[in-house]
Amino acid sequence: MGCISSKSIDQPLDPVVPQSIPIPVPIPNPVDLVVEIEDEKDELTEELEKNKNTNISYIFQDIIDDKHMKYMDRYESKEEKVFWGLGVENESYFMLKEKCTVADFAKLRQKCERYSVDYYKNFKPEPLQAAIEQCKKHTGLTYPVYVNSHTFQKTDIKAQHRTFYDVHSTPNPAFTESIHDILLRECRYYKEQYDKAFVFDGDSNEFITQNFYNATVSSCVSELVDVKQRFLSEVAPYFKKWKMGTLVYPDHNYGMVTFLTTRKANLLVCNNGTLHINLTLPTVLRGGMIADKDLFAKTHLTLIEYIQMVEPLVVACYGTPDVLSVVDPAYSIGSLRVSLSRYISLQTFNSSSPVNGKLLLMERPPDKEHWYNQLEDTPYLPNPSIGFDINFNKFKNHGVEIRFLEWFPEEYLTDLMNFFVLLAQHSLTVGKVSFNKSKYRAIIISCIRKGFTYKMTDKECDLILTDLSLPTQTFSYTDFTPFDLLQYISTQLYRRYADSDLVQKMSPGMKRPVLVNYNRIAYEKLYRDIHGPSELIIRAEDNPLEARTPLVPEHIAELLPHFKIMVETSKYRCFSDEAYRAVGATIVEKGYWVQSQNSYVIGLKAIQAPASSTQTLLHFAHCFKGQEGSKETLDLLKDCTFIDYEYMLTKMKQRIISFCAQSGKIGAYLALMAFHQDEVPPFDESVYKNILLRMTIKPRVLLIGHGTAGKAARSVMEQFGISCTIWTSQHTGSRQDILDHDVLIHAIRLPDNPYKISPPFLVHEDLSLNRTLSVICDVSCDMGNPRNTLPIYSSYTSASRPVENVAPHLKLIAINNLPSMEPTVSSTEFSTILKEYLPELPFMKISPDPKADVLLRSYQTFLSFTQMNTKK
Repeated sequence: MGCISSKSIDQPLDPVVPQSIPIPVPIPNPVDLVVEIEDEKDELTEELEKNKNTNISYIFQDIIDDKHMKYMDRYESKEEKVFWGLGVENESYFMLKEKCTVADFAKLRQKCERYSVDYYKNFKPEPLQAAIEQCKKHTGLTYPVYVNSHTFQKTDIKAQHRTFYDVHSTPNPAFTESIHDILLRECRYYKEQYDKAFVFDGDSNEFITQNFYNATVSSCVSELVDVKQRFLSEVAPYFKKWKMGTLVYPDHNYGMVTFLTTRKANLLVCNNGTLHINLTLPTVLRGGMIADKDLFAKTHLTLIEYIQMVEPLVVACYGTPDVLSVVDPAYSIGSLRVSLSRYISLQTFNSSSPVNGKLLLMERPPDKEHWYNQLEDTPYLPNPSIGFDINFNKFKNHGVEIRFLEWFPEEYLTDLMNFFVLLAQHSLTVGKVSFNKSKYRAIIISCIRKGFTYKMTDKECDLILTDLSLPTQTFSYTDFTPFDLLQYISTQLYRRYADSDLVQKMSPGMKRPVLVNYNRIAYEKLYRDIHGPSELIIRAEDNPLEARTPLVPEHIAELLPHFKIMVETSKYRCFSDEAYRAVGATIVEKGYWVQSQNSYVIGLKAIQAPASSTQTLLHFAHCFKGQEGSKETLDLLKDCTFIDYEYMLTKMKQRIISFCAQSGKIGAYLALMAFHQDEVPPFDESVYKNILLRMTIKPRVLLIGHGTAGKAARSVMEQFGISCTIWTSQHTGSRQDILDHDVLIHAIRLPDNPYKISPPFLVHEDLSLNRTLSVICDVSCDMGNPRNTLPIYSSYTSASRPVENVAPHLKLIAINNLPSMEPTVSSTEFSTILKEYLPELPFMKISPDPKADVLLRSYQTFLSFTQMNTKK
């Protein structure tokens, strides 16, 4: 293919006389990559040789080959015109709607399809086998049957192949007619679109947008979506008629599939769809020819460098993980295809010595420090040659082809293309800048290997922003992920260029691009492929007085995409079984959680049966502060992953979730009611409020503790014009000060350190002293804890009997589940917070999401207490 002579782009290119029409350089058609498994010669070496022979150095001239002749009519005008181009190529697969199960998976042969590339050669055998064996252990595993290009071209409707699988490819007498030939004859739309909007490329079914000339991002994406939907609607009925199955598109790249051409017998790896984005900057054409080839080359080659600066970030955000990373973190989370670099890669196009035309492969860089050579210590086997990330001017008047993207749903495509349009304008505005690829090696390898989980360093963020000539941030990029940085870059570009001429040409009325962390989405889908839908079990409480629930029915729908939700039946819960069933949950018997495997079990209070190693439990254990029975409680939890709500903390040690506010509020109301009158009716906030508003004698209230519960109690007092004396850990008084108040509300939180002991505020003997104190409400309820700061009673009060006399003329309120007196409100407030954290449960050990960090910190607290308990 043609190329610019190997010289710096700052040097003038060979001049082009506008009036003269250069003779097109003849280009041989690309050879289809058909791999014969028995072929002893490595197919990549052979392909590299073909590319060496094809990409011959010529002066930069128009490339016109058979494939692109159909587009030549776009350039028939003799007038001077401004042309720009936008197009998308999507290498895709179809699949059968009904998936196969782990029982089928265990029988598959690890062997490539007879016609296709053998991706097994990219994996070290032993770790690959170990990972696949791990997959077989997951009973919920599913995988699809792919329908590739060879199904159409080389098999008939009975799955008979055109030839036998032998050395001579002997014709198969049972073969009738290929699916492709039947559709050409019987399906008008198929015939119209074949070799235009739809072609076969290797083993994939490729869709290509046709209306690239002065297209917009919106029109380009709409065209791709429309042609794919129409194609499926026209072709799928034939597969149903032939009883071959229901044809659909994959909703993500599956990673491990079988092909219909192998009669569902072979396990295929790495069959990921791809997206290639073609972008040509506004260019003056005269007589259909580029008027200024020197300018055309310089602007597009500069754009290529800007694209290469953000390539690692884009791959970390939009790449498809290796499905095996779900069972073995040694495999890449960022991008399977780029890790293999079989036909695509990162930062491989050399804009200083550019070659125009369609480039597939280059020799593997000899530099041991090159990022690709750092994959040698991974489960992947490096190739002798690797792919290109970018193509420049691969045919007449074409600008840049972005080749490194794996397929992701088209709903996200518009915003990413808009980002590239903004980047294009930025490259035109700023021009050529210093760009040293060697500084990107660590960034690339980290983004490819770790994807959405990678946390970038300040130095890495500053490097990319400086190279892009964008402002660096004055503060630390603490926990910045590739997605965070890409969003920041996109926002900066949009603020600068949203109204620019180029942007209005290529994406008129552009809204700020809403980029997505699709790599995370894809990982979750692959996780579900391997593990199946994880069970989230709402455990029934053992205490019949406990009516609260950690998750309310109105929040179930938000979690169904992440979990299969099971609710243990309970006649005490404040929401009925039917309320959960109506929103999609499955009702199971009480105790179901005990025998569950690979499940997430949420409750409120302690369990009575031991948890297993495959379970993750969430509840209040009340065992980390030396409480009575702590050792026994920890023994029941020792084998599982346990997350205590009480230790779901921010980095500043602030609690994320609790019932403390409800406890403080209800406790304060009860204390005032007990002071105001002898009879305390069942709790009802509106009833209590109406009674207390008529209160004429207002008590002197001492509030010990001013955390979440204390603040809520104080808020109640303020409603009725009652001021409080507030004691905190920094300010307390004497015991007599306590006795001189009318009401004591004790709402402290014991320190996490079990060895930090504070003297009691009162002991039972103090209650016989002279006092005006007539009501004590113990919101903390630490009875049985050796560090209890209010050891004046030996049994709790209850919702049915909230007030007991602890001494003459001294009422005690000590209900250890105060929020249960208002269970619906308490549960809803708790559930509103908890539901935001639950989707992070399967990924808390790898996800950089702050919510995952909260869960992980709680688990780590549990581990440390377990270790301490073991040493004792």
